[in-house]
Amino acid sequence: MKSLKKLSYNLVIEPDVMLHQSSQHLKSVDDEARALMDDMLIMCHHYRGIGIAGVQVGIPKRIVVIDIDYYSGGRLNEQCHGGQPLFLVNPEIISHSSDTNKYNEGCLSVPELHVNVTRPASVVVRFLDYYGREQSLEATGILATCLQHEIDHLEGITIFDRASQLKKAMYLKRIKKIMGSSH
Repeated sequence: MKSLKKLSYNLVIEPDVMLHQSSQHLKSVDDEARALMDDMLIMCHHYRGIGIAGVQVGIPKRIVVIDIDYYSGGRLNEQCHGGQPLFLVNPEIISHSSDTNKYNEGCLSVPELHVNVTRPASVVVRFLDYYGREQSLEATGILATCLQHEIDHLEGITIFDRASQLKKAMYLKRIKKIMGSSH
């Protein structure tokens, strides 16, 4: 694996307009796509996330990397995808339950904001894997939530969009202050 210092990607942070654009489908999974997925996994681990979408690293392609078990340390109380990272190209939700779960979601691209989001409790997702093979996955719990959160990114939706007007205003004020003090 590459060192993070050698990566040429930076996290895209709200309110960047790129986060609100739909990502493009990949025609195939090639070495370039796999290299991007490898880099995304490293970034996800470095920033202590459980999932990341291509647009979050400035590449508006329909790629998602999820690794819930890497940091869970038992706190999530479930084994997700056999403890292995999950690489998804062109993921799409093909069905979902009518039952719902509510999670207090955070996001690497929207630092310091957490929003209670209600989503379907289970989903079936169709995607191409790391090697370009078509797969489908039925997910429940935090994995279902994470899949839906990351697929939202591919559609140009962030948790910022799901926040109340008050939370949005407070977040933008805080980010403006942080960005202003870093220049």
